[in-house]
Amino acid sequence: MDLLQNPLFQAVLAPLLACALAAVVLGLLTGGRALLGVALAVGFATGYLLMEGLPPFPPPAAKQKVFYLVLLGGLTGAVLDWRARPPWILWALALLWPVLILLWLAWRRLTGGLDGTFWLTVLLLWMGAALVLGRL
Repeated sequence: MDLLQNPLFQAVLAPLLACALAAVVLGLLTGGRALLGVALAVGFATGYLLMEGLPPFPPPAAKQKVFYLVLLGGLTGAVLDWRARPPWILWALALLWPVLILLWLAWRRLTGGLDGTFWLTVLLLWMGAALVLGRL
């Protein structure tokens, strides 16, 4: 079996190697751990691209939107690590970032009929995401 077609390579080994290489390179370039979150985005993107290919833009399905959300999250993290920022920006992003993600992922559903269960689910997802990001 061709190594690039092996699911273990696509899902585990290649992303791990890409993440480790990116972490080493970014660590050497920055002299510390400032941009190492970007290495996680690189690892995820590597695995996604090997398993699914490049998703279209704009992505029609939530599965394809995740790829772009991870890249945007890595870019946002890099900007936050690279620049001095007041602490309130981190709290604002911890509250707003999950809202933007949920709105984009549920966009098709938002344009259709909505019920109370949907809004309760969105609220609970937002609260959990904001709590996790706030603790990070």
